[in-house]
Amino acid sequence: MSIFFLPCLRIFFLGVAILSAPSAGATGQDLERIVLENGFLKIDFVPALSGRVSGFVAGESGGLIAFQAPNQALRRPPVPEHDPSGGGTLWLSPQADWWRHQRVDADRRRRLPPWPPDPYGERADFRVHRPDPSSLVFTGSSSPVSGVKLEKKIEFLRRDLVEWSWAAQNRTWGIRRWGLWPNFRFEPETEFWIWNPDREPPRWSEKGPLPPQVAHQQGRWLVVNGSKTSESGKISLSDWTGRVVFFYRDMAVRVTSPRVDATSVAEGHDPLEIFINAEIGNPSRRCTEFEVHGPRRVLLPGAATRFMQQWLVKKIGDSLSESDREALALSLLEAR
Repeated sequence: MSIFFLPCLRIFFLGVAILSAPSAGATGQDLERIVLENGFLKIDFVPALSGRVSGFVAGESGGLIAFQAPNQALRRPPVPEHDPSGGGTLWLSPQADWWRHQRVDADRRRRLPPWPPDPYGERADFRVHRPDPSSLVFTGSSSPVSGVKLEKKIEFLRRDLVEWSWAAQNRTWGIRRWGLWPNFRFEPETEFWIWNPDREPPRWSEKGPLPPQVAHQQGRWLVVNGSKTSESGKISLSDWTGRVVFFYRDMAVRVTSPRVDATSVAEGHDPLEIFINAEIGNPSRRCTEFEVHGPRRVLLPGAATRFMQQWLVKKIGDSLSESDREALALSLLEAR
């Protein structure tokens, strides 16, 4: 054995211990988190919750991601339980098929609406790999519920630019049809400026008209702010351009993702869905869910579907007028 091997081994395990240490102030009920940071952006993840995003901070800003720490004693797969702990996660679409093809739980195959999401993709221990200091990869195992194996990669392309990429590979001998459905849960006062040059009217999932204070057209933008009402509901756009800018405190974030035709998205869904005043754990804890749907693909055995987003993050003043926000959103739309 090389004399260099044991010192290197000690360094390796020391690095693992630091990487997986609980966050400051953690209690016995908290799950371990790991961090990806570059001096400007800091993103927290929970490997035991399938690499769920539990925090997103730019500079000294308050946390953008709405996350409630789950109880560590909650059951893991194969018992299909779900804890509404918020954060950023990845689901498969359509929701109607979540439990349709599995043989783990016959009762859930018949239950409507289908709930919860696949616990092997939502509440499983994912392996963590750090290819380099600017990226993390989370890899799950083959799920007997969905039939796929999930992979999530997060990479800093620049100090102010992060790329999220997701993949689902069919691990069965049959054909599966899935789309990727990233879901980020933000603090309720987050305001979304959705590039909507054709002024497509949004749909509102609840009975009655969409509350005007929640969504209005400002020039070529649809502005959505769920903190302006106590009502809950889902706002949908079928012709989303793949571009949105959202504002939270002193942060402005431009999101870009591939434009997805509504006809390629799984039935019952739209390319962009924003659920306002969604509960996280209890009625007093609310968030805004930002959900994007990738195209539904036919997956032959071993085939994979992929989807991605990029977030460009800028620090701004926290008291901008609506006209100032409109001008800033337009400049971010054209920024490299």
